[in-house]
Amino acid sequence: MTDPKPSTKVVTLHLPIEIVASIARLSRELEQPQSEILVYALRRGLEFLSLQSEPSSDWAQLADRLTALEALPAQVAELQAEVDRLLQTSAQASAASAVNGGVPNPDRPAPAAPVEVDRCPRCDHKLNAPLKSSGRQVCIKCGWTNKPRTAASADPAPDEIQRLLNQAAADAIANMKPKKSASVEPKKFPFGLR
Repeated sequence: MTDPKPSTKVVTLHLPIEIVASIARLSRELEQPQSEILVYALRRGLEFLSLQSEPSSDWAQLADRLTALEALPAQVAELQAEVDRLLQTSAQASAASAVNGGVPNPDRPAPAAPVEVDRCPRCDHKLNAPLKSSGRQVCIKCGWTNKPRTAASADPAPDEIQRLLNQAAADAIANMKPKKSASVEPKKFPFGLR
């Protein structure tokens, strides 16, 4: 009769501490026993356990990296100069639009009635034809319109908004269907309950 246990052999390996630490780390990461990791490492060779953080011995690569690092401050200075130039350009453009009438002038009142005009009185931009629905013209550059805002079209006061919301909520509650009460008798069918 044969022994049901397979024969086992004991092997002693003398491995560097880095390899043992890599085996323990991989065992935790892969959630596998260390013995399986070690067997896999022996089958593939111990190279896959070595750490990838070894320094590069290629002097040409190191020289290229050093040159790139030395060039970074000059590139940052160029980018900063470009940002400063763009900021000055945008500041000059906004100042020019303020001088040209891009900012509304409170001394100039809006026209009282809609009148068809060719150019915007604020920024001198060409206006499109009046809208068919309302008859007004709107400047797409500065937002000027030839239909003045009246008191009726002004935003309501906050207390008026709250009053309207409360009234709408009360109306919604009043319009709700009443819930069925338990005192209502169920329908009786001629042939019994269904």
